[in-house]
Formats: sequence, structure tokens, C-alpha cells
Amino acid sequence: VNIEYLAPAELGDEIIVKSTVEKKSDARMIFYQKVVDKISGEEFVNGEVEVCFINLSSKKPKKFPDDLLLIFD
Repeated sequence: VNIEYLAPAELGDEIIVKSTVEKKSDARMIFYQKVVDKISGEEFVNGEVEVCFINLSSKKPKKFPDDLLLIFD
């Protein structure tokens, strides 16, 4: 996770979390995410999140299930 905090949100602010897939492979995805104010569009936070499946026995990357990969096409 790589996060950049830009501005504080306050209690009562309506926020939107936007997420897009930057890169996708069979075993790894990188998402770009940002949190913005619903009304003004001010950006509070942005960042990249890298996720992968790991085989717990071998500790090596494992292919995502096909039905999960289809969601991100």
C-alpha cells in the first residue's frame, strides 16, 4: 500500500471512495484509489494498493479464480 494524505476529512463529511484497476495479471492486481468529498470533489487521500493471491504452503503467487478475474475485465 502506498498512501498520500492530502487533506483531513471531518466528521459529517460525505465521502466517496473511487477505485480503478491500474494493472491486472493472473496473480496480481494494482488498484488506484482516492477518497473525495461528495459535494466539493476535494481529494482527501489517494494511493495504490497491490494485491495478490499467495499459496500458503509454497509461499508463492497463486492464480486468481477465473470468476474473480472476470469482474475486473
